[in-house]
Amino acid sequence: MEKENEMKKNIFKKVIAGAMALTMVFSMTACGGGKDSGSAAGDSGEKTKLYVVNWKDYASDDADYVKQFEEENNCEIVNTYMDSEEDLLTRLKTSGAGEIDVCLPNCSILPAAIKEGLLEPIDTSKLTNFDSLFERFKTQEECFGEDGKMYLPHTLNNTVVAPPRMLIAFLENNLQADGSVLIPKVLQPYMGGKTVLIPKK
Repeated sequence: MEKENEMKKNIFKKVIAGAMALTMVFSMTACGGGKDSGSAAGDSGEKTKLYVVNWKDYASDDADYVKQFEEENNCEIVNTYMDSEEDLLTRLKTSGAGEIDVCLPNCSILPAAIKEGLLEPIDTSKLTNFDSLFERFKTQEECFGEDGKMYLPHTLNNTVVAPPRMLIAFLENNLQADGSVLIPKVLQPYMGGKTVLIPKK
């Protein structure tokens, strides 16, 4: 039973980490550029540093996924952690230019952050799956400034679903006798084309 619980925990972590990696990729389109970021770093061969204000152990700071993201994007992720939405808002207000490239806010602080000019607008034409979002997420009022520009790509994560119930249903339908888990075809594009998850021995 303990082994099965650990396996379920690892699978859940991978699913959430994948979702959070997508969030980070989307958010990068709005980056103002960190102290060490920009074309100069790319031209010199140095890795661009991407400064992220994140929730601790929110899966997007998982070492395996951070490493993969860094290798694919030739960058170094520097995570710092917030305690609350209010903490994030304070950091956005008090940080200097280039100290925060990516943050993971909820909608509750967006109107204030946008109004105070703490976030950069997003060029949604660079989000390859933007047209696939539900219409209500593409037009969510809190994500837009008075200038009509979008300041946050909307993503769904474990704050708006019941993770244990979702995970149980996922495993009940896809867990195999050998401990592997089949990935439904509809989810495979979001899992790097993988068709099965195999537990580490």
